[in-house]
Amino acid sequence: MKRTAIHKHINGFLPMKLDQAKNPIIAEIAVRFCRFWRFRLGLRGAGLLIRFLRKLYPDLQRFSLEYPGLGRCNIQFLDFAWIRQVTAGLNEEEALIKNLALLAESNPIIWDVGANSGYLAAEILLKLKPSRLDLFEPNLVHRLTLDSLAALDPRIQAHMVGLSDHSENQILHVPSEDGEGATRATLRADNLASAKSVRQIEINLERGDTVVATGDAPPPDILIIDVEGHEAEVIEGMKSTIQKKRPLIALEHLFLDDKVLLGMVPQGYELYTVCDVTARLLRGLVREKGHNSIMIPQKMPIPKKG
Repeated sequence: MKRTAIHKHINGFLPMKLDQAKNPIIAEIAVRFCRFWRFRLGLRGAGLLIRFLRKLYPDLQRFSLEYPGLGRCNIQFLDFAWIRQVTAGLNEEEALIKNLALLAESNPIIWDVGANSGYLAAEILLKLKPSRLDLFEPNLVHRLTLDSLAALDPRIQAHMVGLSDHSENQILHVPSEDGEGATRATLRADNLASAKSVRQIEINLERGDTVVATGDAPPPDILIIDVEGHEAEVIEGMKSTIQKKRPLIALEHLFLDDKVLLGMVPQGYELYTVCDVTARLLRGLVREKGHNSIMIPQKMPIPKKG
């Protein structure tokens, strides 16, 4: 996800209970100290400390966390996203979620494609209040966390498969320095040219239209895509579903050039950029203002303020 987006505390200093039945006491104390360091003292570096400690304490790679409004789930501190969210309260997609909440009808069906470790799932449930949330993530290292999230709420369905414009097995490239569950995992090896080392994982890909046709998931009202440059293929593989359902389509455009992004916009849709700072919707592609785009069906009312 976006590395330079505006950061805000999403939940303040969330209460966490020491519970040796859930977490070994050393792991629990380490997390509480990092949160105290960040939230109470206002100091930076808590995430770096967790990344260091996880190498010493494997218990931090399977940590039970109380998420306000949902309950306890098992997360993996192998992943950047959960480290940032737990130790620093960072919600880098706040502007995007805010606009989707304004645009969407009540109780939408939502697909989160490229769900990674599921760290956005809780925000979607609490703020968009979907009737169903389907998480698509082909990297099996995330199964623990995604299954744990699904156990919290019957609206969540986890699919350990990626979406594309064809059905086949393909290689996922994962930068090793980010940990097994790296948020930068991608099907495009050229996206990781600067990575020190890259692991390769064989994954399963499926077309979104096929997922709908087989009944594995209902067609979405909101389609959220973050697949590090593979967004065009996801949309192509859902062409029929998009034409029939006309969902809102939200995606990260960091790894898409202008020609590809503009060519992805389905007929009868308009492209807007979500401003990271003000949360306003800006017509067209305005890269310097935001890292996310929303493709909105024409004639849908656009909120004046995000």
